[in-house]
Amino acid sequence: MSIRFRISLYLSIVLFIGFSVLAAINSITTYRNLKSEVENNSTITSERWSLEVKDILDSAMFYARGFRSPLIFTSPPREVVITSIKEVIERNPSFFALWLVYEPNLYDGKDAQYKNSLGHDSTGRFVPYVFQSGEKGKARIRPNVGYENQDGTGDFYQVPKKNNTYYVSEPYRYKSDSVDTMMISIVAPISKDGFFRGACGIDLKAEELQKKFGEVKPFRNQGYMTLISPSGLYTVNGKNPSLIGNKIPDAQELEFYLKKSQEGKNFTYNSEAHTHYFFPFHVGKDKRFWTLQVSIPDSIYTDEMFNTIFSRALTAILILVSVLLCVNFIFQRLISAGLLKAVGFSEEIANGNLIAQSSHDKKDEIGALLVSMNQMRESLLKVLRE
Repeated sequence: MSIRFRISLYLSIVLFIGFSVLAAINSITTYRNLKSEVENNSTITSERWSLEVKDILDSAMFYARGFRSPLIFTSPPREVVITSIKEVIERNPSFFALWLVYEPNLYDGKDAQYKNSLGHDSTGRFVPYVFQSGEKGKARIRPNVGYENQDGTGDFYQVPKKNNTYYVSEPYRYKSDSVDTMMISIVAPISKDGFFRGACGIDLKAEELQKKFGEVKPFRNQGYMTLISPSGLYTVNGKNPSLIGNKIPDAQELEFYLKKSQEGKNFTYNSEAHTHYFFPFHVGKDKRFWTLQVSIPDSIYTDEMFNTIFSRALTAILILVSVLLCVNFIFQRLISAGLLKAVGFSEEIANGNLIAQSSHDKKDEIGALLVSMNQMRESLLKVLRE
């Protein structure tokens, strides 16, 4: 094994170890920086989108509160109220419906005069439901239904009635002869001196929220977002829209969510190869916490690490090859050529050619060796002449 080969081999090993250490350090640094970037970006993203979600829901609550406020103290003609509701819906396409439900004879005491009238039930109870017809700028009117249901589908009215408080309903399926959709209701009670008379609500279709928020990719065009109700029902799900209206399927994750979300503090959870960042918030005066979930795939770390290691390894190989080529070139110019001269000169002397000459124009170790060999040749020649 030649000296040049051994030097190249040892140098390669040293450089490889050095580059491996640097690659490991860079990989760890990259992972930490990326993790910090993901967390910061998730926080910023969630704050931005949670504010947008909150703005939509708060806006609906504002309209519900604003519309019912004059009804606390006055009872305009029912036809006028229905016309006003219709105008609100036609001017606000983001709202699916605006509705009123009054307790029997507690609007103006004239239920008997309005039996089966527009926006009334068969008893004349004032229950107008005004909703988007599907044609731009046009609304339809019919009596509200389902508000007396005790199976959860009537909570949009039963909960405000029972507690006399503002309420944002869990997502539920609303069905009638002309409507079948998943929605949430933002409800303001109509009461005076603590006496409940009815409720005013605005309905938002879950599919519209899904269109707006479910398609968002929160980090480097990856990941997804979900909007989760206080009881763990999906209102928006960017990964699996079929889960809208259903609870978090994993029992352990659901239990964890129910416990942590109502504390009102941000928290994280790892499942399904994703890190989930949860950000609770209030809607209006509803004291419960809704939560925006930003989910980032864990593969983003491995992909980034792979890219980092690959780029570092490629750089190391290129540098290593370049260094070895330079070392070989330098070795050839500075060492190998001189050594070959010394070897050839010594072979001439060994063969008895004491008149052979050799020179080296560099004053280095090889030059000193050739000078010594020349002196040895001259000494041998002198001895032979004597």
